[in-house]
Amino acid sequence: ILSLAKTLLTDSDDMVQKGVGWLLKDAYRAAPSAVCEFWESHAAGAPALVLRIASEKMPESLRLHFRSLRNRSLRGIVQNGC
Repeated sequence: ILSLAKTLLTDSDDMVQKGVGWLLKDAYRAAPSAVCEFWESHAAGAPALVLRIASEKMPESLRLHFRSLRNRSLRGIVQNGC
């Protein structure tokens, strides 16, 4: 499941992004530690929509942590002028 999510994570279609978010949200219920490891590696490059949906059932502290990883990555792009 996580390899499929990794493959589809950067798809530009919003319906695919929603599907990946739902997939990861359900995977979190079954294997939270595996999904957390996935997000530690991929949150920075994830679309906001995927991360928002996938983190809906996570404790607030985790949700905020993974969103901050993504936001830090975006701020770095703006600061570097890319």
